[in-house]
Amino acid sequence: MGWNDHIANELTASLTDAISSGYLTSEDAGYAVAVKARDQGMGSLTALERDIFEFELRPLIESFEQRKIEDIGRDELDRQE
Repeated sequence: MGWNDHIANELTASLTDAISSGYLTSEDAGYAVAVKARDQGMGSLTALERDIFEFELRPLIESFEQRKIEDIGRDELDRQE
């Protein structure tokens, strides 16, 4: 597996988690782009869809991943108490 494959797998996992958890829903503007990127890869996106991904979805996914990290930290603290 090459470096790009690893990035693509992480992106797919993040998109899947964000959708399955309800953090990203069909009511969100970039939902269709997220599903397309998850199912068909970033290479399938048009120039407009890539812009939507970069400016709308990437910040949302980064926020979602940060929340997951914070939740893990809180869970760890709770276990130590």
